[in-house]
Amino acid sequence: MKKFSFYISMFLLFCGCEGVDRYSKKDFKGSRIVCDHIYMEYYRVFGSGAFGGDLLSAYVTDSTHFKRYLGKYDYAVGGCSSDCKGDSLVVNGLV
Repeated sequence: MKKFSFYISMFLLFCGCEGVDRYSKKDFKGSRIVCDHIYMEYYRVFGSGAFGGDLLSAYVTDSTHFKRYLGKYDYAVGGCSSDCKGDSLVVNGLV
């Protein structure tokens, strides 16, 4: 009976785990202005809860014509920063 309950608990554990969709835009976390009419948007793609920081995806957008995926990062470990230099957007860190 112990073996059966172990297998059932493992089955439920693995069925309950979802994969991380790094392009998910379900949970908007915020945005900030990078340049004139250019924004960085952040979405939470995985919440660690009490076990660590959230996994966020970063996008650069002008809110009307384009939205480009930059990457994902762990909020507890790193971050994403960018600068506007002339007509170029420089992404400094995405850890």
